[in-house]
Amino acid sequence: AIRLRQAAMKSIRPFSHRLHRRGTEKVYKVRFREIAEYTAYSLNPQISWVLFIFAISTHRFSIQDNSNFVNGLTILALRVLVIAFGLYVIQFIRSRNHLRTIYGYFLSMTLFSLYFIFLSQKIHNSFNMRQDTLVTYFVSTAWILVLVFTFGFVGAFTKGQHAEIDFLERAISKAQLEQMILAREEARISRELAKYLHGTIQSRLMASAIGLEKAGRRGDKKMLEKELAQAYENLRIPSASYFSAPENTLKEEIKKVVGKWNDLMKITVKFSRSIPEIQPDIVQEIGNVLNEGLSNSFRHGNATAVKVEFKTVESQLHITLIDNGSGPTSGKPGLGTEWFRAISGNSWNLRAADTGSGSILELFVLLK
Repeated sequence: AIRLRQAAMKSIRPFSHRLHRRGTEKVYKVRFREIAEYTAYSLNPQISWVLFIFAISTHRFSIQDNSNFVNGLTILALRVLVIAFGLYVIQFIRSRNHLRTIYGYFLSMTLFSLYFIFLSQKIHNSFNMRQDTLVTYFVSTAWILVLVFTFGFVGAFTKGQHAEIDFLERAISKAQLEQMILAREEARISRELAKYLHGTIQSRLMASAIGLEKAGRRGDKKMLEKELAQAYENLRIPSASYFSAPENTLKEEIKKVVGKWNDLMKITVKFSRSIPEIQPDIVQEIGNVLNEGLSNSFRHGNATAVKVEFKTVESQLHITLIDNGSGPTSGKPGLGTEWFRAISGNSWNLRAADTGSGSILELFVLLK
């Protein structure tokens, strides 16, 4: 009996939890550094647009700083050529799969800024223009960087849209689709095994442990042999029928679930007449929830009888389980809590029975 309890709580229980975690989708939180690295790598500056907007937005300042219109226009053209050369060099380096990291990209932009400031000063000096302050050169450089990043984001978005289309059209091969389907099926089977181990095997091992202790206290050798044989049977691999498709109707599914517990507890089921037709996937989830509720009544409450009732309340299915056990116990929420929330959200509760002994589990399942 001690070994059966240890097998149930120290082996079956943690293993079922790991299987369930494996079968659930993980929520991946994107870090800021990953966003920055992706942006730096995918940024696609439209050089022609950057040059055009820069020339339009700064031509008045370049010409007004010169009494000679031709000199001002020449200076503007030279500055545009400097920008074009620097950006094309950066784009060329990136096309060779360099500057893949955020550090490399921002280093290149820093060098480009210094290069632009230095040559701008040389151009102004060569035309004997009045010497601008360093702040003026920094403002011009900052404006160029704003244009580069703005048009870069637009270009990256457009490129991403085309890349997504290409991925959907070409990248997903038949082998990849089969692998994705296989991984999804493995996750489903993993969750089903978790439910079987947690809701059935664990409870039945505990039941065998209780039966062995009773037989031991009575000195009943035949009962001992029977309970041992039942324990070995419970440890066998489940039949394929356990993982079969859900039943066509709710009543058939509930009958299948209750049949697993009839030899351990007395279970009575009542259906109201107004229950509508329910989709098979929801039927299976309701069956899983009922199995977990019966398991908790038996394992935690030591119940010998459970009343189950199904009725509709507006567009919801109201499920009630009332047992004659010892009542709810305070403890850390387990897989059962997760399954209850998965089908009912926060519309479920577990409380002590009004009679003072036993538990009442209520769940509301949205049908539409």
